Amino acid sequence: MKTHKLKTLPEYFKALKEGSKPFEIRKNDTDFQVGDELTLAEWDPIGKKETGHYVGCRVTYVLDSSSFPEGLKDGYVIMGTQIKEVWINPNLVPYPEVFTRESWKMGAVGVMGV
Repeated sequence: MKTHKLKTLPEYFKALKEGSKPFEIRKNDTDFQVGDELTLAEWDPIGKKETGHYVGCRVTYVLDSSSFPEGLKDGYVIMGTQIKEVWINPNLVPYPEVFTRESWKMGAVGVMGV
């Protein structure tokens, strides 16, 4: 069993975290296997850094391009995943779950002090 740390764009991270995307499609450059652990880090493509939000998953199924050549690009895999944990790195997110983009846009977050 190996642990793989992978960057994940926000829209895919959100679907994964909410449970509507129980799979990952990835280039098989690290020989993914059933039983491997994935640490999926939400990645900010504009700031080019991790946001501090993570999901830990276990790989439950692997479909590779040799098993499905007519539907999967050579060298890629589709992995079934099962969420094990979700966490936030407080060193990267100083105010977790308070200042989110969604709450800010909706006006749910006020400004204190001055």
